[in-house]
Amino acid sequence: MKRAMLLAVLPLAFGSVAVLTASSGDVGSPASGSESTHVGTATVETTGQASPSDGDLWPSCWAGNGELYSANGDGKGFSLDAEFSDIAVSEIKGQPGSLTGATVARGDQVGQIWSGAGYNRKPTGMVCVGDTMYLAAQDLALDFNDVPAATILKSVDRGRTWTWDKRKPMFGDHVFTTIWFADFGQGGAAAPDGYVYAYGLDGNWRDSFDDTVADPQSVFLARVPKKKVQDRKAWEFFAGSNDRGKPEWSRKAPTGGRC
Repeated sequence: MKRAMLLAVLPLAFGSVAVLTASSGDVGSPASGSESTHVGTATVETTGQASPSDGDLWPSCWAGNGELYSANGDGKGFSLDAEFSDIAVSEIKGQPGSLTGATVARGDQVGQIWSGAGYNRKPTGMVCVGDTMYLAAQDLALDFNDVPAATILKSVDRGRTWTWDKRKPMFGDHVFTTIWFADFGQGGAAAPDGYVYAYGLDGNWRDSFDDTVADPQSVFLARVPKKKVQDRKAWEFFAGSNDRGKPEWSRKAPTGGRC
């Protein structure tokens, strides 16, 4: 069992963020001589608070209702008298310095395992669109060497119940199976357009200890209309920039290369 301190942070960002944009080129093969351009730096103050919680990872989002929601792996969340679970979701109320948390769903209430024995669920990314929450969860091998599948879970009742397509995962074949969302403030109110943006890795969330699978080679940028986050066919992947420097997007699933 792992014991961890949850650092609840508003508005869900750490430190300084430098924003870069690529000039041109296809996925995995930037144009010769092209360079990324620094377009801005944002500094966000943070406040941390130790809490009686148990688990790891803790992706989070700030909902339109003003509450913070977070998901943990491998632990009991804020219910230290409950059973251990590979995934749990909690609601966090209050302000930095006086935060309280309550675990509201766990295990099979949140999502399913697609890849059979030898795998468990791991929450990797979370985003709020108004008061609707989306949680990216992956199948991670118990030996931490393999991430073959991932899907997006949805809650419209403050994390108490979750829905997803139970027929198959949204992403498979070890591609785009570690997913993080770009955050745009409370309920996504500062989003620049009508899309939800996400980043994803291939193969695994880090290097494979025994090379069962290849170490991650690629990172992908994707977007999806905010009302179609669970519609796999609506996802688009960054495919480079045109000769005017505008990003181009493709519905074709990524197969390799770096964004």
